Amino acid sequence: MYEILFEKKAEKKFLSLEKKTQEVFKEILDKLEKDPFDKTLNTKKLHTPFDGFRVRKGKFLMLFTIENKTITIFKVGPRKNIYKS
Repeated sequence: MYEILFEKKAEKKFLSLEKKTQEVFKEILDKLEKDPFDKTLNTKKLHTPFDGFRVRKGKFLMLFTIENKTITIFKVGPRKNIYKS
């Protein structure tokens, strides 16, 4: 099992999402906790300038890093502007 942590900005953004979207991401977090490379998640490696991975659900993305059985979510948001600063 992996431990899931949120950076402050990512947690704030996550909590600002609609409740329905939060519920969908909670299901994703449950799967990430068990296996971040579960085929149903379609986890992708990020390319430069980002380091880490991404999971997409509909029009939203969750960006995260993995280190020593710890998953750190560093960005959550709509696909159209998540990669901007």
